[in-house]
Amino acid sequence: MDAVAPVVEARADAAERVSAGIRSWIALIEANQFLAAFFRRAGLYVFEQNTRLREDLPRDLVAGMASGQFTIAEVELGFVLVAGTVLAAINTLALGLPPPDYGKKLSQRILMSLGVESHEAERISEMAIPEAQFPKDSPVSRAAG
Repeated sequence: MDAVAPVVEARADAAERVSAGIRSWIALIEANQFLAAFFRRAGLYVFEQNTRLREDLPRDLVAGMASGQFTIAEVELGFVLVAGTVLAAINTLALGLPPPDYGKKLSQRILMSLGVESHEAERISEMAIPEAQFPKDSPVSRAAG
């Protein structure tokens, strides 16, 4: 999603980019609860239609694999670990049941599933990131009022 891209692309490190994307998505959904219901209904169809997700996430996974940060051997496995977990987390947000610091905790565990050491995953997931924002003229901004 274009709202998240500037936050992600401000980072040079692959693990930081993945973490920033996860935390930005979760924060956007938390701030715009109506989106949780939308993504919950759209489900896996979102993955087919979101070309940014299908281009940017694999780019970052390949970079992390090449640098040795990620120990997974297949990009598609990493894609499922990240995107599938975030989609499941959005379902939790739709139900209104997230624990405190959900985005940070989720990011840390996803990074660990990709092969990042736990202390490094925690450090990366605690890094400050700017707030992702929809353009003022976007349909989401207009819907949010």
